[in-house]
Amino acid sequence: MKKKAICLILAILIIIPCLQIEAFQKEADIQANINDEMLAAVNVDEATPTEPTQVDNTQNQTSSAATEAENKEMNEASSQTDSVTAGTQNPVINTENKTGIGQVDVSILSALLLEKSVHFTVSLTGQEVKSIDLPGDSDAGLQTVQQGVSFENLEPGDYVLTVTAPGFAKYTQEISVGNQAYFIKLMTGFVDGYDYVNGPHPGVLLIGDVNKDGVVDDSDKTMLIDAIDSGFVNDSADLNGDGEVNLIDLEKFAKGYQMEPVCATLEVGVPANAVNVKCDSSVTSVQGDLNSLMTNEGGVVALSPAKGGDISGSNPVSLDFDFSQNKESLVGGVTINTANDNAIRSMEAVVTYEDANGKEQKVTVPLEEGIHFLLENENIKATQEGNGAINIDFGTQIAVKKVTFLIKGMKKNATLAEISKVEFLNGMENRIPEPALDIPQNVTAKPENKKFTLTWDPCVNVTGYEVLIQFEGEEELIYTKGNILNASSFKGDKFVNGKEYTVQVRSVNGTWRSKYSDVGKVVMKTDKLPEPPDYLKVTGTYKAIKASWKKMEDTDSYNLYYREVGASTFTKIEGIEPNSYTIPELKDKTTYEVYVTGVNELGEGKPSLTGVAETTDLEPVQMPKYKLINYAEEGKVSEHIINAFYTNGGMVNSPLDTEGKTAWGTVDNNPYSHFLLNSWDSGGYNPLGVNGVTYEFDEPYKLQNIALSEVLEQSPAYGYVRVRYWDENGKAVEINRMGIQRKVSGNHAYYVIRLPEAITAKKIQFGVSRVVASGTITFSEVYFYHYDSIEDDIMALYEDDLHTVLRSDVTQATIDELRNRINTPDEVSGEYHPDKEKLERELKTAEDILNSVLSNSVQIHNTIKTADVNRGFGGLNAWQPLGITAAAGEEITVYVGHNTKRTGDNTNLQLVATQYHAEAASMFKVVATLKVGRNDITIPKLSSIAAEAGGALYVQYTGNNANDRYAVRVSGGVSVPILDLYQVTDRSEQLARAEQYIKELQSYIGQIEAKHNEAHKGSANASVNRYDYEAANCILGASDILLDKMLLSLPAQQILTGTGGNAETLVNSMDAMEEMLDLFYQHKGLNNTATEAKDRIPLGHLNIRYQRMFAGAFMYASGNHIGIEWNETKGMVSGKSVQTDENGKHISGQYFGWGIAHEIGHCINQGSYAVAEITNNYFSLLAQARDNNTSVRFKYENVYDKVTSGTKGVAPNVFTQLAMYWQLHLAYDNGYNFKTYENYEEQLANLFFARVDTYSRTPAKAPAPGEIALSLSGDKDQVLMRLSCAAAEKNVLEFFERWGKTPDEETIAYAEQFEKETRAIYYANDESRVYRLENASTGSSLGVNGDVEAVGSNTTAVVNANSANQVDITLSSDNKDILGYEIVRCTISGGEIEKEVVGFTTQSTFTDYVTTMNNRVVTYEITVIDHYLNRSAVKTLSPLKIEHKGNIDKTNWTVSASNLKDTSNVVVDDEDKEDTCGSSTEAPIKSAIDNDVNTVYTGVASENAEVIIEFNQYHTVTGLEYKVNQGTPIQDYTIYVRGADGNWAEAASGVFGASKVVYFGKNGNIAAYNTTAVKLVIKNQSGKEIAISELDVFGITGDNVEFTNTAENPSIGELESDFVYDDKGNAIPAGSIIFTGSYKGNPAYNVVVLYDQDGNIVAANDKAEHIILANVPDTGNIQDVSDGKWVYWIAPNSENQAKITSVRAELYRVDDALTNEGQRLVSDSYFVEMPSVLPKITLTQNSGN
Repeated sequence: MKKKAICLILAILIIIPCLQIEAFQKEADIQANINDEMLAAVNVDEATPTEPTQVDNTQNQTSSAATEAENKEMNEASSQTDSVTAGTQNPVINTENKTGIGQVDVSILSALLLEKSVHFTVSLTGQEVKSIDLPGDSDAGLQTVQQGVSFENLEPGDYVLTVTAPGFAKYTQEISVGNQAYFIKLMTGFVDGYDYVNGPHPGVLLIGDVNKDGVVDDSDKTMLIDAIDSGFVNDSADLNGDGEVNLIDLEKFAKGYQMEPVCATLEVGVPANAVNVKCDSSVTSVQGDLNSLMTNEGGVVALSPAKGGDISGSNPVSLDFDFSQNKESLVGGVTINTANDNAIRSMEAVVTYEDANGKEQKVTVPLEEGIHFLLENENIKATQEGNGAINIDFGTQIAVKKVTFLIKGMKKNATLAEISKVEFLNGMENRIPEPALDIPQNVTAKPENKKFTLTWDPCVNVTGYEVLIQFEGEEELIYTKGNILNASSFKGDKFVNGKEYTVQVRSVNGTWRSKYSDVGKVVMKTDKLPEPPDYLKVTGTYKAIKASWKKMEDTDSYNLYYREVGASTFTKIEGIEPNSYTIPELKDKTTYEVYVTGVNELGEGKPSLTGVAETTDLEPVQMPKYKLINYAEEGKVSEHIINAFYTNGGMVNSPLDTEGKTAWGTVDNNPYSHFLLNSWDSGGYNPLGVNGVTYEFDEPYKLQNIALSEVLEQSPAYGYVRVRYWDENGKAVEINRMGIQRKVSGNHAYYVIRLPEAITAKKIQFGVSRVVASGTITFSEVYFYHYDSIEDDIMALYEDDLHTVLRSDVTQATIDELRNRINTPDEVSGEYHPDKEKLERELKTAEDILNSVLSNSVQIHNTIKTADVNRGFGGLNAWQPLGITAAAGEEITVYVGHNTKRTGDNTNLQLVATQYHAEAASMFKVVATLKVGRNDITIPKLSSIAAEAGGALYVQYTGNNANDRYAVRVSGGVSVPILDLYQVTDRSEQLARAEQYIKELQSYIGQIEAKHNEAHKGSANASVNRYDYEAANCILGASDILLDKMLLSLPAQQILTGTGGNAETLVNSMDAMEEMLDLFYQHKGLNNTATEAKDRIPLGHLNIRYQRMFAGAFMYASGNHIGIEWNETKGMVSGKSVQTDENGKHISGQYFGWGIAHEIGHCINQGSYAVAEITNNYFSLLAQARDNNTSVRFKYENVYDKVTSGTKGVAPNVFTQLAMYWQLHLAYDNGYNFKTYENYEEQLANLFFARVDTYSRTPAKAPAPGEIALSLSGDKDQVLMRLSCAAAEKNVLEFFERWGKTPDEETIAYAEQFEKETRAIYYANDESRVYRLENASTGSSLGVNGDVEAVGSNTTAVVNANSANQVDITLSSDNKDILGYEIVRCTISGGEIEKEVVGFTTQSTFTDYVTTMNNRVVTYEITVIDHYLNRSAVKTLSPLKIEHKGNIDKTNWTVSASNLKDTSNVVVDDEDKEDTCGSSTEAPIKSAIDNDVNTVYTGVASENAEVIIEFNQYHTVTGLEYKVNQGTPIQDYTIYVRGADGNWAEAASGVFGASKVVYFGKNGNIAAYNTTAVKLVIKNQSGKEIAISELDVFGITGDNVEFTNTAENPSIGELESDFVYDDKGNAIPAGSIIFTGSYKGNPAYNVVVLYDQDGNIVAANDKAEHIILANVPDTGNIQDVSDGKWVYWIAPNSENQAKITSVRAELYRVDDALTNEGQRLVSDSYFVEMPSVLPKITLTQNSGN
């Protein structure tokens, strides 16, 4: 099966080469006459767009005879000195009697991506064998520099070139060598863009020779497939050199399989031996061999100024080529190649030659970056290709005597000109200058903070651009119509400052794409100081403090500040690059304050929160000695221990344990001797076995507590312990795994093992483990304690596990007796019981019960639980408040009761400790899984910031048993008021509980500061005792409100303030919160009436908490909670329920603000399609929308701009992006915004996103009418599109495509099984949905078929009189249901109508700004869209032609005036004001660029008065138009353009006197400048007022085609007499039907095609032909634009004539004149009626007809 599959793939792949070498056929005969009175003509045999042609490989079978015939034909063509024929040509050098100077240059360029280098052997008959090594792409990337060899001093004769390499077929080519140089270029494969049949092309080296026989055939295929099957790596089969033999090699093989060799077109030029190359050493220093510049083997020659310094106009380098030894050399042009990406910026070529009369002539050819020179001799052209190569075409062959290159400037390395090769060609036909490929130039990025603006020169003859952005292996392609892109995100995420992104731009015209521009790099930088670092954590160690914090955006380094608490100044540590630091050399046992700041290039930001930590010392921890059994002197074995040993591990630094496996060092009162096991577990977690340490006493002892210390405390802490002991009878007893308690003494920790009950042991073994699998096991001292019954006696006072009921015999005397025992110290140690404080608290509890004042326990809800199904979103927790806040480090006791479990049984309850007013990263910790009965807990410290540490306590239920009944009571901490409204539905009960809660709050808040001073300030707990009372940070302020779907954890004081102490306000607000959440869950398809748990409301709660904000946050959603700050907390208890009618239409009320719904949205976003900051806003919009267009956060004008823009990718604004989701809700939901449904099925039927989220949770539920199941594979866009089709049960892909999404094949397949949505749902708005609902009974008057006429007769489109690229459309309709109008711009291409939606408006006017085309005929189609989103019949308006002078779009322009005193002003419209405190004005000069000639700028000029127009991007400019329709015109002027160096260069000067167009240039040459600004200087009018109505700047105009139809010269008629159009006698026969017109363009790159009224090519079935004619201008004109004529004719008596009623012309431009590569439509004409009687027309060479 595997081999069969490979063969099938091969069958597909072998088609590829055929496709790659499809050629465009164009039989062209380009004639150019250097006599100014003659016409240049291009004769095109078939006047149709070129079609791909299959290559006939037999044509490439090269023979000597064929080559000679070809050379003969070319030589004959080259002898015509008065014209040049386009095609393959082999010009000659007249070198009579010169022998032995022949030269063959062979170069190879990579066309394949290969991982390995390839060694090519190159041989030529009778010559030394040479080699070319082509580097692999892993070494050098895809090769753009060709590798080559040269064979020189060849005698005339026939030679055979042979090229071989491993894996490649043998290449041979016969060459007839004369006294010339022959350049053969080879490539390792076929390359798009070459015509391998008729045009010049490289030779092809075919890959795929697996069996090394020199050919690529079936035997190679078999061998390769066998190698793939076997998996054996065969070097010869590993074609791409990646070390594997796989399908990649098969794909490479397919590129050469069944292909015949294609030989290279010969380029012929001057051999190196015919030229003497030299430099003037006084001017130029040379590194390298000058004489090798004209071969492939010379390497790079470096030229530098002899006097040093940069190369410049005053310090040039020169290079001379002397042809005196070959006086009759005929040269048609020269190519100069540079190296190391250092192109020539400025140079002159001085050419000395003899003319036809033998007279010596000299011509200077300049080349300057950014300037296009038109020389007096227009046959000579100098161009520079994208790779820096310079081509100078002499226009004909001339007898060159000398050529001097004077290089005046380089682009990169200004001190060095590096020349790699120079070729003098006898003719440039095979080196046609690179045409205008419309590759965007001067791509410039302006980086900002997390965004950038990309600009480039506008291209002509294109309809838009594609921008490719790449970053870390990913890429995004964005379409834009204009030559600017404002980019703010990459693949949906924000850009990252400081990271390098790459950008490239290419032009687009229909399906045509240009090549990409050069790669540009963008590094965005912040525009603000760093935010304060978040999540500072400081930890004390020995004489040091470890600090860590969040790595912050836009931060280059950090500064850390520290000081002792109480000190006046901080010490500063600068330049910390990582986000952590250890402060060394501090005092021990000292408390320090620490904060951190961020630093970037703008400076130092604000400080973080301050952290507090205490350094430690090396003193051993002081464990309690109360009732200690094993006292010891330091270094001595302790009392009563007769044996101590281990099996696994070892003793360290223990003098008592030098032999055997004794563990005396753990009971020797020496803190440094210790036991060590290099594992995280010594039998505490896993079975004890022989692990751990065993101790034997001198006699049995009754004990319950054991303490142990580490030599150095580790993290993680110990978590588990297992114990085995032997009683007085030697019986072994196992105690199962249990927890171990960590305690702190001073600033050191120790651990206590408390056995479940007292035991009598003669011997005891225990093992401990870390809480997680990390660290080692150590203990330095182990204490055993005599059993003291005082604790058990106190606990025995109670009858229940919750300690809420006393035994019946307990009296005050009983309690007093126990209290007396607590206050009695140990006789030996003098210490009190280590848990004295806790035991006193227990006695106080008993006393409270005795006096009936004990608080109630908390009943746990078993329906709030962590055990829940996955619904595709998180953000919830299952916490239930206990009404206790506890300080960090405080020991509390949690009592748990259960309806069936016994004391000591494990439970499904976990205790959660939190930090009050915490940062998100340090808010909570699950402290313990509780047992039934007593649980002693030490509250952990979660934060190290300088504020009280501690917070509210919660439990979470992890079980799933409906019969579980738990109650919890906490002894310790401070009781705080809480409100439990969970599942309380009775209104009176809700109010009663709320009233009680408010009373408790009022009482509690009045005492809170006193409680702080008593419980915190007066305690020994450093976590709280150092801080004065502060309402915002005192942990006693915590309070909770538990609802059905929400837990509010807010400051008690703010709850009271927000409610105003009113219980009804509180209940109303809680109702509003629950109703809002119910609305949100409704739109998620969640309802408790649903059958499946996935479709029911979650069992956990959303939790809004009072938290600290991190950098840049107002609110946030993180993990299992939503964080808000102090000022926002009171708003959570003052919301109002929304009142609606029965259909959900808003009447009154207001849910909570946008922000809190936004954060809730983050938590409940459906993960399969969620887009952060977008989809979560859907819920914000739900909470606030009022069924009108003004209540939404976005503007519908922006929505309509996006859905009619045709752009790919998301809208630039997040709120506009939100509208896409909102429109689906508007289009498919059957009620108003607040409509909810009791029944799940009804909910699903009426809410679009309820279905979307349901199908996301359970794809199998989605409809599949075509039996194509819903799949959630692919990115989020694909998932959303499929889910939406399922939810709508319509194919809604057009909707998403309008929004810039691109469906993949799987999405299209799924969508196509549904009926296509015909409504224009992308125009839906809130008010249209209301109209649809309120008029549902009448329905749409347009119907659903789109055939009802509704566009009014007064609808018109006209070109704006003042702006030729602006079309003003007036709209009208009498339809009563109208929502708006869709405007479609139509053009015709290839006879086919192409449509582009350009806008949608709800107004009666619309303006279409046409910025991406020129010289095109457009028509507009107008469609009425009604409120039901149905379409009317289309109305087509009269055609218009967009024609302008290349006007540059002014969108990004700014303008300023200097030395002009304004006498006019511009008042800002009220709607544009940002400051409403008075009228606002702008600079009056702005009216000079506002596209309105009726707004006139006036000002009084001073000396040097000037107006500067900033484009804010590069443009190629050719002229300026000054308009004045009132006031005093400018007279004398000078116009400047700004250069790349910032200096101004004069472009034109003269006198205006009135409105005038000025083209740039001087000294007889017309120039185009690449610039970012133009300056107009007003001269000689000081003290006078001048006026400017409008200023326009011109770029390059596009090509244009017209019919020139006048009464005197009709454009269509019958040719009266033969017209001979070239010197070969080719003629248009009399009687032909001819069509004539004018064009602007380039005759070498333009093709005219005529179409009839039906879109058919005129006379496509007959012999239709055309010629393009061009007058050679007397003076220079803008390059690439010339006024010319075209003639299109049909042979006499054509059968097609009668079918033609009207015709139109299309003008095409191509990138390659020989291959027609890159063909695209650039202009067309209006239709012209065919005359009923054809007039007679006579054509002459010197007239229009």
